[in-house]
Amino acid sequence: LDNKKTGADAIFVEAPKSIEEMKKIGKSIKAPLVANMIEGGATPISSAETLYKMGFKIILYPLSVLFANTFATMNILYELKKTGTTAKFKQKVVNFDQFNDLVELEKFRKMEKKYGFSKRE
Repeated sequence: LDNKKTGADAIFVEAPKSIEEMKKIGKSIKAPLVANMIEGGATPISSAETLYKMGFKIILYPLSVLFANTFATMNILYELKKTGTTAKFKQKVVNFDQFNDLVELEKFRKMEKKYGFSKRE
């Protein structure tokens, strides 16, 4: 398959089931290939470097962060239900100040002052 003939910018092969199948795809398709890494999905999880060497140029991990967040949410809620506290997680979560820095809260507060109504004045 040649993307120049089809007009496609990239080729997405749905759910290859093995590393061997992925290598075969990389050798037989002369186009930028998309690899879609979903934990627990049909395609074996590989590193971006390994996939690139097989011929995949666009490498996606579209659900990794969502799955990690879901796992963390389940764990902290289970602990809260079981013990009535989240103290055990103090070193496993960002603190209030870290979160505010991460979401750039101060930048938005300045914008709020400059462009809109704010009770913080």
